[in-house]
Amino acid sequence: VLSGCSNAGKRIHGAVVCAADGGRSALRRWAGIDSLTRDYGQANITATLTHDNAHHGIGFQRFMPQGPVAFIPMQGQHSSLAWTVSQESAADIMALDDGAFLRLLSAQIFGQNAADPADQRGPLTATGPRSTYPIKANIANRFHGERLMLVGDAAHVIHPLAGQGFNLSVRDIALATELFLDTRAVGGDLGSQRLLRAYTSRRRPDILATFGATDMLNRAYSTTAMGWTALRQVAMRLGRGQPRLRTVFSQQAQGSLLGLPRLMKS
Repeated sequence: VLSGCSNAGKRIHGAVVCAADGGRSALRRWAGIDSLTRDYGQANITATLTHDNAHHGIGFQRFMPQGPVAFIPMQGQHSSLAWTVSQESAADIMALDDGAFLRLLSAQIFGQNAADPADQRGPLTATGPRSTYPIKANIANRFHGERLMLVGDAAHVIHPLAGQGFNLSVRDIALATELFLDTRAVGGDLGSQRLLRAYTSRRRPDILATFGATDMLNRAYSTTAMGWTALRQVAMRLGRGQPRLRTVFSQQAQGSLLGLPRLMKS
């Protein structure tokens, strides 16, 4: 039953509900689906930034001691900021005025390499409203219930580094569409447990692998334990010298390592 809208009181009937109501999904809780949670003790600061030069459609991500900072290209000379810091630091940073905020961010990310995509943007000149939220992972134990399918953040919230949560959500929707089309073609029930169990079993490997990869990267790059910096540098040098290893990481990010839904295959 719809409520709180112009169609309040109207009933909508369907074979299945696709829950895309976010990481705190009320539908997931209503279905009694438990989840694995992990609090990273970090917060993400987001804002829209303005810079002197064009970004030419190039984004970048840099791993800092407290967590990654990323610039995502937007229209014109604007970039979207995703800056991961400790929860304690987030409160102090959010309290800064815009000028102090931009100076601190610039000092954190700008290097001396003329080819650095951060430097090519030029000085940061303005920031839009800032927001922050605590970073927590939340992976549902299963991605379906009784005539219920979980997609997007309702099914999985992972660390925001590398933007993999969005990619996972796209693959959720692609597989759900594939299963619905195939079932409808043979006159089947779109809300059957057979279809919904297939959705969970086919999405689980990709979601857990991506969760594990982002969790490992964040922990590896955020730790200040003795010896980790040298170990990271060795690992990066080895990775640059192993094209096949880079291909594996790229395939996992794209979802092709474990098999893409049919609708995403060229």
